[in-house]
Amino acid sequence: ERLIQGARLRRAVMDKTKNEKGAALRANLAANMPDVLKRPTLTDLEGRLSGRAGFIVGSGPGLEKNGQLLRQVNGRGLILAAGSALKPLLEIGVAPEIVVVIEAEDTSGFLCRVGTGPPAILALASTSHPNHFGAAGFIGSVCHLTSGDAYLCGAEGFVPQGGTAGSAAFSLGLLLGLNPLVLVGQDQAYGAEALHARGTPGEEPACDDAGVFSVVGIDGGPVRTHSGFAASLHWYAEAVRYLRRKEPKRILINANENGARIPGLPDMTLREVLDRCPRPEQPPPDLGELLAGLKGPAPDLVRERLIGTWRLTTQLSRLLREAPAQAGPILEECRRVHPFLSQALPGPAESKNLSDVAAAIAGIETLTLKMLEAVDRYEE
Repeated sequence: ERLIQGARLRRAVMDKTKNEKGAALRANLAANMPDVLKRPTLTDLEGRLSGRAGFIVGSGPGLEKNGQLLRQVNGRGLILAAGSALKPLLEIGVAPEIVVVIEAEDTSGFLCRVGTGPPAILALASTSHPNHFGAAGFIGSVCHLTSGDAYLCGAEGFVPQGGTAGSAAFSLGLLLGLNPLVLVGQDQAYGAEALHARGTPGEEPACDDAGVFSVVGIDGGPVRTHSGFAASLHWYAEAVRYLRRKEPKRILINANENGARIPGLPDMTLREVLDRCPRPEQPPPDLGELLAGLKGPAPDLVRERLIGTWRLTTQLSRLLREAPAQAGPILEECRRVHPFLSQALPGPAESKNLSDVAAAIAGIETLTLKMLEAVDRYEE
């Protein structure tokens, strides 16, 4: 029953995000295409960092409890931080190696130079706000959050996530081969009536109880969370179950020391984790050098996929005008076989209103044309 409730909640949150932010995400993707073509795709380093620990840091209020201990990582592993956690980390002297940003809204004001050492890798979702690509002082890279975005951008790998930059950083750590993976500052619950640490984009206290849930906390008692983080919590629980089956040697640890318990994930203090985490015998590879060795997306492949998508949508537009009664099965087939249309077209329930479908297809046509123009400008 809990699994079904969690799945239904995740689906509801995903549908809400798609309805409210889908158009903005696709507009960001089109606007970002010139930068996507210039930057390496971080997931192309899949498996290249195996044997190193990964400390996956979010901006939850628990970060104020044990975040200062991250100063002691010192070569024991990599720190992958949500962009929203960057400022509070810098304030306590912690410089993450990778900063992950997925927000469709502009949070570029929270992105600042990391320390005086080597610049951090800035992993930007291809659908994040265009202003994020102007952040200075980082080594730029791109990642894709869905198979559809990856497909249009000429990539194969993407980063599954539960709607938060912290969960995207978790998946990036998996793809890069990091082991163990240690969660820090990912409370998935309220702390002192706030969902985020001080100095983050979401630090304002939550005063609206709509969509508030009670879940089991780290100490076994109840803690409060909201629908978005409850869905993220369920995503983590599903990820843990999946990894137990597919990668049983992968070590996963909840070192949040605050907030919600993640079912299936053992709890440890961050101090205990650091005491048990040895320094690697060999010096770690330089991330900047690894990224410099990667090639960006192949413009010819991007153009080919965009032209194919545009032609398909023009055919769908014609079908809707000339034979609307035949549209249903063909739309369903397009959703099934085309990675991008599967996420951009209205679902079967919404497809009953053909005018909404026609408007969505027209929007995709415009999007692909804008992206084609960006590819042409890049090659010039």
